[in-house]
Amino acid sequence: MNRKKLSRIILGIGMLAGIQTTAWAKPVETTFFLNGEERDDVEVVVKNDVTYVPLRLVGEELDAQVEYDAMSKKVTIVKDKEKLEVLIGSKQGALNGEEVELIGPMFMHTNKWGESLTYIPLRNIFEILGGIVDYNEDDRFINAYNPNHTAYKALEGLKSDDLTAYRFAQLALPRVNGEDVYPGGGYGESYIFPLNTKSNYFLLIGDPSFDMPIENIAYYEIENGVAYCKWFKEVRGDEEGRPHTQETVFDRYLGEGNVTQEVGTLPELEESLFIVFHTSSMRDPSPEDDMSVYYEYVDIREKVGLLGVEDMYGVPENIALQYPIFSPYGDRHILSKVDEVSLAAMLEEYK
Repeated sequence: MNRKKLSRIILGIGMLAGIQTTAWAKPVETTFFLNGEERDDVEVVVKNDVTYVPLRLVGEELDAQVEYDAMSKKVTIVKDKEKLEVLIGSKQGALNGEEVELIGPMFMHTNKWGESLTYIPLRNIFEILGGIVDYNEDDRFINAYNPNHTAYKALEGLKSDDLTAYRFAQLALPRVNGEDVYPGGGYGESYIFPLNTKSNYFLLIGDPSFDMPIENIAYYEIENGVAYCKWFKEVRGDEEGRPHTQETVFDRYLGEGNVTQEVGTLPELEESLFIVFHTSSMRDPSPEDDMSVYYEYVDIREKVGLLGVEDMYGVPENIALQYPIFSPYGDRHILSKVDEVSLAAMLEEYK
């Protein structure tokens, strides 16, 4: 890394705005995502508006070698061709033998679990060693990535012009659900996207139980690489079934029943046609299964549908569908590639 780039990292990034503290090192109620996984086992602390996390994360998540000399109190971090040496309590260090100044000193901190750990300035050290950090001030969460990790590749997938690739990336992002909100899960799930559109949102419908008339639905909006739940609704039906008589298209899909929980507000959506992908934890195969056997008795058209303002539609027979594709990001999501341009043209009659 050249000195000019390092100077931009040290001087230009400085502080993570929005986190304030009066204590020397204070735990902060901030959601911390590391390589797409929420780490509630990590206590985030701050000093002088600089965010710190345990040093051990550098070794675990950036594939770096970390050494500590107790006699000299020197920390040595080696990642690829970069070698950073810093004394505990000092902002002065050496990067590949050249003197550098960090935005804050490394220090020892005893976390709420009683562990005494070395803490480092997160953004500063991560980016020196090739990591990527993003902080969302409004919703108070931090994303830190190893750029070689699958989670970061999903973030990069948001740039794809291919709708299937883009949707897989959306579904693979870390999620903020809110307190006591548990979307999806259970027997089956459905993912809903605006037809033929790269939207910054998707909806998730869950059927948590095979034998109970209960379903839930959530609206997720993508912000700074995180899918943030803005609306959640849970409906429990009765033995008579759930006629589709609710006011909005998504309530109609969910059906009529007793609302047991509703959080947030469903935004007014401009789109009128949506594509729905269905999965079932009891029927869908894993990538290791024999797909030829599976597709002897499952029709791909059972897995894809269209949702209009007034009703649900099947996919026309002459629309080309591919067998469900497994997510390239290592999760369980399954979608199908659809010729949506042709599909949208054929659906004019439904509007």
